[in-house]
Amino acid sequence: MRFRSSKWFIFAGLIAGGVLLYPLPGQIRQWVNAHRFRWEGFEEAFRSEVYLVETDRWLQFDVPDDATLARLISNASVKSIPAPRPGAWFNYAIEYQVVNADGETIETGVRHFKGEHLVFRHAKTKQIVPANYFLEPHLVPLSGGHWVINFADPTLAGARTLRLRLHSHHPEIVEVAVRLYFRKTVPQRKVAYLWNRLSASQKRSLARGNVYSHEGLNAWEKFCLLRYHWPASAPPGIPGRDFRRRTIFIRDDWETLQLVTEWVPAGVPVDEAHFGLFPLTNAPGTYLLEMLKYPPGPDVQVIANSLSWRGWALDQAQTVEVTWSGTNHVLVLTNRHGLLRVGSSAPLYLRLLLAEGNRTNDVTPEPLQLLTFTCSGTNPVTYAVEHVDESRTLFRVDLRRPVPVEEEARLCRVQFALLDRDGNAVKTGVVSLTNAVTPYDWLHTRNGLRAVTEPLSLCFVLPHQVRSVRIAAEAEPVLVNAYSRPAGLPRRLRLPEDYFPGAIAPAQPSWFTVRPPDQVQRRAAGQTCVVRVQPRFPEVDPMLSAGAYEWVSFTPRNLSHGHMLLVPAREGAPVRASGLPHRFVQVPVNTTNRVVFCAAFAETHIEPSLIVFCTNEPGPRVSVSLNGQTVFDGLVPGSVAELRLGRLAPGGHELCVAAPESVYAYVNYLDVFPTPAYWRRFCAAATTNTIWFTYKKESADTELLVLRIFSPLQANTKPYQVRVKLHVESPRQPGPFPEVTFLEREAYVTPVQSGRASMVSVPPYQLDEGQAVFVPVGPDVPPGQYELEVHLDAVLPRWVLLSRVTPGVAEKLVVTLEPRD
Repeated sequence: MRFRSSKWFIFAGLIAGGVLLYPLPGQIRQWVNAHRFRWEGFEEAFRSEVYLVETDRWLQFDVPDDATLARLISNASVKSIPAPRPGAWFNYAIEYQVVNADGETIETGVRHFKGEHLVFRHAKTKQIVPANYFLEPHLVPLSGGHWVINFADPTLAGARTLRLRLHSHHPEIVEVAVRLYFRKTVPQRKVAYLWNRLSASQKRSLARGNVYSHEGLNAWEKFCLLRYHWPASAPPGIPGRDFRRRTIFIRDDWETLQLVTEWVPAGVPVDEAHFGLFPLTNAPGTYLLEMLKYPPGPDVQVIANSLSWRGWALDQAQTVEVTWSGTNHVLVLTNRHGLLRVGSSAPLYLRLLLAEGNRTNDVTPEPLQLLTFTCSGTNPVTYAVEHVDESRTLFRVDLRRPVPVEEEARLCRVQFALLDRDGNAVKTGVVSLTNAVTPYDWLHTRNGLRAVTEPLSLCFVLPHQVRSVRIAAEAEPVLVNAYSRPAGLPRRLRLPEDYFPGAIAPAQPSWFTVRPPDQVQRRAAGQTCVVRVQPRFPEVDPMLSAGAYEWVSFTPRNLSHGHMLLVPAREGAPVRASGLPHRFVQVPVNTTNRVVFCAAFAETHIEPSLIVFCTNEPGPRVSVSLNGQTVFDGLVPGSVAELRLGRLAPGGHELCVAAPESVYAYVNYLDVFPTPAYWRRFCAAATTNTIWFTYKKESADTELLVLRIFSPLQANTKPYQVRVKLHVESPRQPGPFPEVTFLEREAYVTPVQSGRASMVSVPPYQLDEGQAVFVPVGPDVPPGQYELEVHLDAVLPRWVLLSRVTPGVAEKLVVTLEPRD
């Protein structure tokens, strides 16, 4: 009886316990689901096996016999706590060996990679999700590094094994994993079912380069997309003993993800210490300058902008000030065909838009990025020098120093050494880097625009014995970049396009970039900086603006004749005292003109001249009266004639020229007059294609030669070529110099038919304003006498003028004879 009672008691207890425990499984299931480790988007990810590379042993893969290409993908991992910053980069390097069937190493090396912590935001849920992840929550995989290995290379013939080992890594990197794929050819018969096994997103990704969607692909187009297959390869051995592996999950729904980065607006950044420059052309439409304040601040802040414009001619300049408040502002620009410089009192991002009709195009100039290498006393930078045969090579090194915002540029000493093939120093020296901070270039960092100094250029003319150039900073890191150029390579130009103030990309660069042989290792070690560079805003020499310069012309030695030309003078240019006899101003005919003659160098008397110019008929009748007295009355010999007005005292006079309406009159010694002015220049009439000038260099510094070529107006408008070569017989010294001379230049010239015409005394009477070819002669050419060869590949005749402009006032000897009693 006792047994039966116990049995019923137990049975009742089971029933009661079942009733009490009935709701627990659902609650337990909910608790487990709520607390289990789970990634958002786990269903959209696909898994892949990765293998860890270690520093103390090799991870090896077998290479198939028919392998032509292999793709290695590496993923470094960091700790999830503390969470890495989105966009942060981490460096690591993998050492590799390629071994043949006999166990011999046929190639070895080190590959450097960079991993970035990529974080995405789901487009619908707006939740932060990673692109790659492990099931281990304490590890965060970085973005993948890719390396494509070409086993079809003859140097890798007979490869059977690929060995990998971790060479170096960032201190925050915990481990590095790799996966290897070999390319296989897919038979055409398998393409149909392989295409059907792809997801819709995979099909769209493959067909994104087509003009139509993936639904419209035919069988051949599908075969072209799927003709190659990349199966994964695994290392031989037992997991856990011969190698370590892990499973990585990679999200494939890229279309629903948005990259999370530290967003900055598009455009050119400017701030209180840096300008933005924009080239303006004559393209149809209206230019709009869009200004966006970043980072955003209070809208009540007033921002001041300075806009400076410089046109094609240096006298075309304008500056305006604009103030505004808010988060953005748009300005309509009225100036064109020049260079615009924008300054700001607050950080802004600027965009240049061109509005034409219903279209608005973004014409903001692409940023020019310059890769520089850091050097110090213990970490010099060495550049290899390549020579064409045994000729000399022009070499240039630019030195900059990064400057913190709160500091100014200070003295920094830099050592250079020219080394021969054996590493022996041919020449050494020390230069001081004292350049000021530039408002045009900067280091673009996440915290704003970091200031850098203006570049200090060291230019060399290297003989063939010099095989390398070594640069080292004595105290602190200096940013270095280098260029080279064969000494015999002509400098090619397109004129007038390459002389445009906003010209950024000429047809041929003046210098060609050179990087050190160990650039890969330096970039992997973080020993590089990217400098954002801009063209310089044209600045006029104050001495030239004030008329304080010397102008000298040269006569060809192989041309026996030439003509006087009246060349249009630049508007607004100051009048030099020494230039008064050669500066002519047009005066109206058949009217009495009140003119004021000026004397050069405080002379008490002058002898002005009157030039009469007639293009309709030669020998017109002209009558000239001065202060009511007739100076000349008769027929003018020829179409152009110069008449002397006699010895006059400076000051006011009345001049009247009576002549037909087709006659134009020009008078010199007039300082100010409301009509255009002209310079009288003697130009050689080029009746042969080759012209020789004898040029005497007087200064040890740079001298500027200007070769101006005049073409007949409304005739011979086709482009032509001109070659200018400076013959320097003795070898130039190696340097360094602040700049070097390009001994030969080739210009492709398009005659300019607009603007005021030049007058010549022979048919066709009217010429264009002339196209200038600038020939700087640098300090690498010592003072002395040289031959300048000019070759014109053009329809003749043309008129040629070679001159030299030297800023400053030279000493003059003035002899004054005292009158006898």
